[in-house]
Amino acid sequence: MFWYMVILLSICGQVLPQQNNVCRTMKDYYAMDNNPNCWHNEIVGASVPDIITKTGRPFAVYNVTTNDGYIITIFRMTNKDSPNKKMNSVFLQHGLITTSANWVSLGNDSLAFQLHNNGYDVWLGNYRGTQYSEEHINFSVNDDEYWDYSVDDVALGDIPAAIKFIFNETGNKIIYVGHSLGSTFGLMYGSEHPEEVRKYIKLMVLTAPAYTLSNIRTSLGLAAPFVDTIYTASKYYGFIKIASFGQTTKDIAKIICMDSPKTMNSCFTFISLIYGPKNGIKPEMYPAYFDQHPSGTSLKLIKHVASFVGNSFRKFDYGVRNIGIYNSFLPPTYDISKIVVPTAVIYARNDWLTTKYDSINLYKSLSRKARFAIHEIPEENFNHIDFMFGTKAKDLYIDYLLDMFNNNSPSTE
Repeated sequence: MFWYMVILLSICGQVLPQQNNVCRTMKDYYAMDNNPNCWHNEIVGASVPDIITKTGRPFAVYNVTTNDGYIITIFRMTNKDSPNKKMNSVFLQHGLITTSANWVSLGNDSLAFQLHNNGYDVWLGNYRGTQYSEEHINFSVNDDEYWDYSVDDVALGDIPAAIKFIFNETGNKIIYVGHSLGSTFGLMYGSEHPEEVRKYIKLMVLTAPAYTLSNIRTSLGLAAPFVDTIYTASKYYGFIKIASFGQTTKDIAKIICMDSPKTMNSCFTFISLIYGPKNGIKPEMYPAYFDQHPSGTSLKLIKHVASFVGNSFRKFDYGVRNIGIYNSFLPPTYDISKIVVPTAVIYARNDWLTTKYDSINLYKSLSRKARFAIHEIPEENFNHIDFMFGTKAKDLYIDYLLDMFNNNSPSTE
């Protein structure tokens, strides 16, 4: 009788509905139980491997070592039997203080899943120091040396390692898709090693691209000049890992922002001051956003990103050490006119962080040979993070990308 009851309870436990964790409106969050406007979203609280495997898609994990000893993790959704052989392999690279989870946040409407549905072999990158890439052949995340990297090191270390690995695995030239800082990496790699990139990459797609940020409209523009002081003080007082440890920072953010519906709404209002007040992200996506952000990164990388606000697109500035490192007083500029790979730029008109004007400036700075397409998302309520979490992401940019990839003949408005 005892074992009969155990088995019965086990079976019942498997069919019991899971607890609601998302709601249609902020008001609904105050009474989630038995609320028809609330439900359980499996993406919230799940890892990227769990999210993908639950869909039944073929899934693989690869660890790739960079030329400076970092071990980065790449996820893959295979499509080996796909009839689409022309542009089969797509590499998706996330941006600052996040992970590849961004590419699957919208469930089946996410870019990663839509690409896989359309026959593409999808690879998800995770750059050094983020939640899924915290290993090194010599250092641990507890060592200050581990966090001594800038945007240069990711762009010229992690990205080439990932791209070459994928090329060697598949034999296919790759479509590179970057969001925000993920676009920055592509620009740096493409300008520093144009012929190498031509060998491995078929097309670069830059969404909400971070190049020079001279027209930035958010509060981050005002904070950028102080980042150098924060970086110097943090090194001096031993707090250089202040922006590190992805899981810890996310746990702290969740404690603060998921404490109550009121704090969750307040946190998202603060987020809007960074990306722009007009977005199409519904309250049902707030828990997914706060579950994924912020992931770890280095303070040195943040300092480097802040330098782009001053209309600069240079290598990391070491101050008086520049002479010894670069043989010049100023760090070298990345000359994106050297990029030879076809490049598409997709931006949102109401993005306050990577603005319309900076995106157009980026496109015009490319060589004529590299200008493949530029596309504006004119929707009023669509900004920087709508690419990942917006209700209309599929209709407003993912379908455009699929048309571009499938037909290889996008409009060039």
